[in-house]
Amino acid sequence: MGNIDNFPNVKVYAGPMASGKTRELHSLMGRFEATHRPYAAYKPSLDIRQKGIQPRGVSESDAFGCEIVDSLADIDAASLVSNGISTVMLEEFHMFGYSLSREVLSNIFIESIRHWGENGITEVHAAGLDLAASLNPFPIFMDAWRFGADITLMPAYCEYPVLNGGPTCQAIAHNSQIYSDWLGLAYRPESLEDLLPQGDNPDRKYRAVCMAHLILPSELTIDFIKEFN
Repeated sequence: MGNIDNFPNVKVYAGPMASGKTRELHSLMGRFEATHRPYAAYKPSLDIRQKGIQPRGVSESDAFGCEIVDSLADIDAASLVSNGISTVMLEEFHMFGYSLSREVLSNIFIESIRHWGENGITEVHAAGLDLAASLNPFPIFMDAWRFGADITLMPAYCEYPVLNGGPTCQAIAHNSQIYSDWLGLAYRPESLEDLLPQGDNPDRKYRAVCMAHLILPSELTIDFIKEFN
């Protein structure tokens, strides 16, 4: 996406949990740092986990810091450009499609991208989920696709345990699954909201799964109950 009405070039790395999308963004930031190219990095305040861009297996001390913002509309493109910054990095991109009350923000992608381009932003690099554990696509990801962003869909390897305490499946995975670590049961996708609260329940875990382990027999699943959040 770019060169249309002065839109910036937009690159989105998307895929399930553990597909390497954050690592791609982290590596890109490392290259910018090494070559002294300025950029600004942001994460949504809805994400209450680490404050930097930090892939799995990377220590917090090696994470690149981000500014935490409530909305893409809070990013001051004119101020960035006046300070010589024309590149924006976005982590947890899918969460930027929601308000603080977790309501979908219609048109936030195209409105923000148009505004940034008009003010001189030339590049946007983002990483986030394409599909929720509910199996629904995230609205802002669909808008990015619809408006011509350069999308890289990154697969993971299935983390579903094929034996109790044994190896995981390791087939190609395109979906994320949420499950109860204590019960060893996956939550049924139809019982899930698209955007779930994060960080408030250590029993609730995410994993990448292949098609064979995406829809499981009823005895291996449980309904998600909000009271257990």
